[in-house]
Amino acid sequence: MGGMDPHSATPHVGAGGAAGEASHRRGPVALPLRRRWCGGALAVIGLAVLTTVFRSSGADVQLSTALLSYLALTVVVAAIGGIWPSVFVAVAGVAASNWFVTAPFRTWVVHSVQDLLALGVFLTTAVVISVLVDVAARRAAEAERAGAEATALARLAATVAASDDPLDRLVADLRRVFALEAAAVLREEDGRWIVLACAGGPCPQVPADGSDTLELHPGSVLVLRGPHAPLDDRRILAAFAAQLALALERQRLEAEAIRAEGLAEANRLRTSLLSAVSHDLRTPLATIKAWLTGVLDDDAAFDEDDVHDIIRAAVGEVDRLNALVGNLLDLSRLQTGAVYVHAQPVALDAVAAEAVAGLGYASEQVDLRLPDSLPPVLADGALLERVLANLIDNAVRHSPPSAPCQVQADVIDGRMDVRVVDHGPGIPVDRRATAFEPFQRLDDHTGGLGLGLAVARGLAEALSAELSIGDTPGGGATMTLRLKVMP
Repeated sequence: MGGMDPHSATPHVGAGGAAGEASHRRGPVALPLRRRWCGGALAVIGLAVLTTVFRSSGADVQLSTALLSYLALTVVVAAIGGIWPSVFVAVAGVAASNWFVTAPFRTWVVHSVQDLLALGVFLTTAVVISVLVDVAARRAAEAERAGAEATALARLAATVAASDDPLDRLVADLRRVFALEAAAVLREEDGRWIVLACAGGPCPQVPADGSDTLELHPGSVLVLRGPHAPLDDRRILAAFAAQLALALERQRLEAEAIRAEGLAEANRLRTSLLSAVSHDLRTPLATIKAWLTGVLDDDAAFDEDDVHDIIRAAVGEVDRLNALVGNLLDLSRLQTGAVYVHAQPVALDAVAAEAVAGLGYASEQVDLRLPDSLPPVLADGALLERVLANLIDNAVRHSPPSAPCQVQADVIDGRMDVRVVDHGPGIPVDRRATAFEPFQRLDDHTGGLGLGLAVARGLAEALSAELSIGDTPGGGATMTLRLKVMP
């Protein structure tokens, strides 16, 4: 087989178009070679046996008996081996009957007109019966092949309908239907061939490894190794090739859809980031600049306490900027898969203290309630500190000044539950599913890019920890981080 036009799904063979067109026109079905050989062998053996019997019997055998015996052998041979072995039996039967049964014996002369007529009628009848039996056998073979084709096409349709990606199953079914040693779909990329699907073995690695090759798409081919498919079966082969081409096209479209979805998501994040950054980063910078410009103004009358308050507020805004930039960097690492975990025994109280200290002046709104008897947890200390810092910062921003947030922990069934409790407005149940997505903010009064919980969830998953949202008794939200305890 040469190439195949994927649009017509019709394989073309060799250099001539006649073979290709033969696949369109279904010719007469030929009996299997094995049946023809069996028919020929039966013809030779049957003729030898009958002729030996009639030769030994001589004049005791009636011509009608001999002719009926040869006619029965003709019918049996036609049913098994087709027309040509049966015609051979008919002609040989006439010759043997004339030589051994009709007078004068052992001569080709027939004196009796009745005997001559009997021989002629027998030969005509035998040939007609041979033709009819052969036609019936061929039609039976054609019906059997049509049934096999229908079964193969039905399985082909079922495979395509039942599979999201039917490429592997199609190749396996193709190999089974045509009894091939191996079948594979290859694609050429950068001058080398890549195996997309394979059944049987050893798997062809390049088109030259197969006995037949069909082009499915430019750069993609179907490679077959094994007996050549008969021309009358090329219709099934063309159907398989067409479905394989469709499967490859679907793979390409799905890959493009995934890339387009990724680009759309990246564009959405970029738009959201620019929108948020334009407000949440520029506002503290503008505030810091205004305060410092006021301090440097010679006409402004600030006493020492005022300057101290301004510097304190500016430091708080710097801490806020530092947290925002840190979350942006953490989000970027999570999206690119550049988060590396170095798990080791970590003391939770020390990590929690570092997380609170990193909040700057907001640390005054945090109440650490961690027992001294807590066992160490298995985690990356730096990543765990980032998770707690984001959870605590989120709790501080949503808690009223009169109700500091709390950090609690206890051990349950070999796991440590770390709870960050706030007394703010809480998070409605219908919004908890999206609370961990980037740029999600409960309201517009607490500031921030809406990255804290998204970064906390991503880093928690990197630590193989579980992060969930619950209600605080009396109002508020409780973030629960479940960690592994060192044995």
